[in-house]
Amino acid sequence: MRVIQHLLPRCASAVAVLIVAVHSWGDEVERPSKAIATAEQITAETCRPNHDAIGHVLPLAGHWNVGVAPKGDTFDPQYQLRLIDEGHHIIPFLDMPTPATAPGKMQYWEQGIKRAAALHLPIALIASQWEAALSSDKAYLDLPPEANPNVVGVDGKILHEVDPFGPVEPWREIGRQWGASAGLAQLQRWYPDPPRIMLISNNEAAKLAWSDCEKDKRYVELYGAGKDGDFMRKVVSAGWIERYRAMIGSMREGLASPAWKNNAVFIGYDAFGPPHFGRMGGWREYSLYIPGRIDFSPLVWDGGSPSFYTRNWNASTDYTVWSPQVEAMNWVFMQQEALRLNPARLSRHDHHRAAAGRVLSCRRRRGGCDPAGEKRTGSVSVLRSGKVRRDLHEEHQRTRTICELLFGLCVLVG
Repeated sequence: MRVIQHLLPRCASAVAVLIVAVHSWGDEVERPSKAIATAEQITAETCRPNHDAIGHVLPLAGHWNVGVAPKGDTFDPQYQLRLIDEGHHIIPFLDMPTPATAPGKMQYWEQGIKRAAALHLPIALIASQWEAALSSDKAYLDLPPEANPNVVGVDGKILHEVDPFGPVEPWREIGRQWGASAGLAQLQRWYPDPPRIMLISNNEAAKLAWSDCEKDKRYVELYGAGKDGDFMRKVVSAGWIERYRAMIGSMREGLASPAWKNNAVFIGYDAFGPPHFGRMGGWREYSLYIPGRIDFSPLVWDGGSPSFYTRNWNASTDYTVWSPQVEAMNWVFMQQEALRLNPARLSRHDHHRAAAGRVLSCRRRRGGCDPAGEKRTGSVSVLRSGKVRRDLHEEHQRTRTICELLFGLCVLVG
């Protein structure tokens, strides 16, 4: 409208200003109603059961870039909520306050959380690794061997990796630190009753590999040497199940709001089966498969975010058998098993990395990654705005994306 106004003769400028004013007023009326309608659709899909009679849960979009850095080129909370105002179907994804976050330094969260509360939106809070401090904080790393949550080598040295055979109490303690943190308590005061809170871990803490069990003093003392791979994978999985349940349980207990306690789901990056299942004869070496179960993750996590990307350090491509498309075919039976063990929801992590390590934020396309989708364009809205659920479902069926196969809750792209 500004361009049109400049083109009008001077005598008509008052009319042009009036048109601009009416147009702006119309936007102010339309935008809140569109935001409310979109928020209701987002909430309905987020809270829909996996086996709803209407069909698969429709995918929502999110991102691992939570708007913290670099400044001015990120999906900051205000930008996300503007997208929702415009009718885009995303789930708000914010950085998760750490136990060290000072209550007086909550500017990043305040406006976004309060707006999410006004729209009664579900939210996602993304963290690194909740248990990582067990291997980096001297308060834990310097504990005596019998109290140390890290691997104690057969030579008595403490390693910087958590141990599935170590004491459980430090895991409970670290969970309490996160769940009862001052920063998280402040978010609950601003928004005490979200319909769903997804607490997401990057889930890449350094930990004992099952193939290294015989380097672990505790394992050797418990079971001796010479056990086969199935045995070692079984006892390692059992150890992780106990410890991650302890940590997550303490995090939930630490939440102050009853709605947060009831509505929180815990999601782990790559908390799913091995994507390389069947690729080579030794695929078990890099998994925690045991006879009758492909992975322990559904017994710990409420959802998983398996990787869907080509890596710049191996030979995978978009157009050969070694590809994320073929790997994703394994997700179907893995998801069926996961839903038997735990009615978990599933997200998909679609990661694009350009040359020289630059990360692009864009949707996977037939011709590859579109660099033009870096921040302000493209990939966030996976569903058109302003439609009723039936139309959305029909559109979803037509697109035939990988999400259609997965009962997808959200697509984490980053």
